[in-house]
Amino acid sequence: MVRKAIFVSLAVFCFSSLGVVARAQTVPSAKQDVLPFEIGGGLSVFNPDLGSGQMLGFAVWGDYSPAFLTHRAHGLAIEGQYKDIFFHRSSTQPNVREASFLGGANYSWHHFQNFYPMASAKVGYGAIDFVFNNNYSYSHDSRTIYSFSGGGQYRVWESVWVRADYEYQTWPGLFNENLHPRGFTFGLAYDLRLPQRRF
Repeated sequence: MVRKAIFVSLAVFCFSSLGVVARAQTVPSAKQDVLPFEIGGGLSVFNPDLGSGQMLGFAVWGDYSPAFLTHRAHGLAIEGQYKDIFFHRSSTQPNVREASFLGGANYSWHHFQNFYPMASAKVGYGAIDFVFNNNYSYSHDSRTIYSFSGGGQYRVWESVWVRADYEYQTWPGLFNENLHPRGFTFGLAYDLRLPQRRF
């Protein structure tokens, strides 16, 4: 009688455990297609504030929107960006190049059905090549820089977005003054979150 009671208890426990495991396996599968990331890249048209005219380059970025952040601050994401401006140099600055690694906050809000205005503030590392007073021994410098941008994204197909923004950078204390590179970036982004976006 005791053995029978033990056997029944063990059987109930095993089947209960299997049920818990089965439920544990089904919960993550419903969330597998919700990754809190967006990645993108595009063409940048920038005034380097050094030399004359506009220069070209490229930018790549990634946005991270964890659930704890979006629930507390609707539309807020952590953004990282790499930008390299190096093409179509001016005759007065034949080797100018500006590269930046930036990180900060990006805020976007759902204003229309497929359009999301956005603004961001970032800080990071900037490296620059230049010619300064024909002194070729001093042709490279780096420092902490700051960036502010605004623009928007438009969904063209499911998780594919067209993105455009205007960025204003500050490079402090270079040549005894501040440089302010600025310009536009146009590109495509792929959202790994669900098609209805992060909200």
